Amino acid sequence: MASNEALDAARTRRTALHSAMVAVEDAAQAPTKSQTWRAVLFAALDDLSLALEDHIATVDTPGGIIDRVVTDAPRLEVAGQRLRADHEPLREQVAAAINAVRAVDSPPGDDDVTVIHEIILELVVALSRHRQRGSDFVWEAYDVDIGGH
Repeated sequence: MASNEALDAARTRRTALHSAMVAVEDAAQAPTKSQTWRAVLFAALDDLSLALEDHIATVDTPGGIIDRVVTDAPRLEVAGQRLRADHEPLREQVAAAINAVRAVDSPPGDDDVTVIHEIILELVVALSRHRQRGSDFVWEAYDVDIGGH
């Protein structure tokens, strides 16, 4: 069984990542003609980037939850590798979203808004899938729910 410390760290980062995802969704769905839309969205994406980096540093560190699960349940090694492999593309998607917001005028044109919304939707879906795989990974090893938030 993974230590309570490793599980608690994973839960904490999971919650922070979820909160940052919700903040990005909320910011993206605000009125796009507002003078603050771009700045608020940019700040939310920056927070998401920090939450993702914190998540990666915590779960993908020696002794982190991925190592613990693979040590305790070697049959899940491929799933652990998949979780690790998700991290770089997720980083790239966050960077692409930040760059897209940085590149548009304020207020943005309708075409720019459409592109940004699509980029953010794809990012949130990718993060949601990663979080689900992480939840299933821990469950398969320990029958422990690390939380939906």
